[in-house]
Amino acid sequence: RQVLEYLEKFRNVNAIDLPIKKTISHLGWTQDYKHFLPYSNNYFCDTLEENKKLSGAISKKGNAEKSYKLIYDLCEHSNINYLLIVCALSSLLLKFFNCGCFICHLQGESAITGKTTIYNAIASMFGNPEQYLTRMDSTPASKRENISFLSNFPFMLDELELIPQEDKNK
Repeated sequence: RQVLEYLEKFRNVNAIDLPIKKTISHLGWTQDYKHFLPYSNNYFCDTLEENKKLSGAISKKGNAEKSYKLIYDLCEHSNINYLLIVCALSSLLLKFFNCGCFICHLQGESAITGKTTIYNAIASMFGNPEQYLTRMDSTPASKRENISFLSNFPFMLDELELIPQEDKNK
């Protein structure tokens, strides 16, 4: 009974109107499909501090025309690059079709096939590639947390650290 009385007094003493903010714990679409974080002012992502690296990676910066040209040039000569870019962009739309996630894994035999280059180009469509890409040697828990936080954004793993040093120098 004393606890309830204390809580009532506490509420009365602190009876100011606090602004109400809608929060969400991930980036991407809200449940009602009306807002897309981080580009919505109506919601606040309450896990930005825990996911500082990824949340800082995604931003609106750069020159759109230069980005379009880079992506076009990458697609013009490679069907694989085209497929990877379409996969990355389609991840933003999966929620509208009640689809689960999918995995698109690009694997090559050496460092000279351009896997990291295309991953960097795709990541640059969403923000800073150096912060956006997840390393293959990160922990499983870290990968799960990143996938959950990114939600509708593509999750991208770079295998660069798995390549032997002599192949990197080619």
